Amino acid sequence: VRVFVMPPDASVVQRHVQASVEDTAEHVAKRLKILLHEMEQWTQHDYCIVTSTLDEDYVRLEAIWRAEKCRVARLRQAAIMQAAWMRAESQMPFILER
Repeated sequence: VRVFVMPPDASVVQRHVQASVEDTAEHVAKRLKILLHEMEQWTQHDYCIVTSTLDEDYVRLEAIWRAEKCRVARLRQAAIMQAAWMRAESQMPFILER
């Protein structure tokens, strides 16, 4: 699962990048260009969290985690794996004692 964490707006990114007093203006411009390009990639992810408070971000991430646990494809895969394990277990009773 790919989750993109996006700042609420570009000014937050700009303030964050410019906060480093050791960077030259050229370096800041380069970092900004890279970060803005990365922000454009949010549609390539499964989910996007627009940041707020740490607590709210955590709640959103946990909601994604819970949703993914219930995804039918994941449940189907888990059932297939369990069935395969049960078949293997029944064919090797001398290895797996109960």
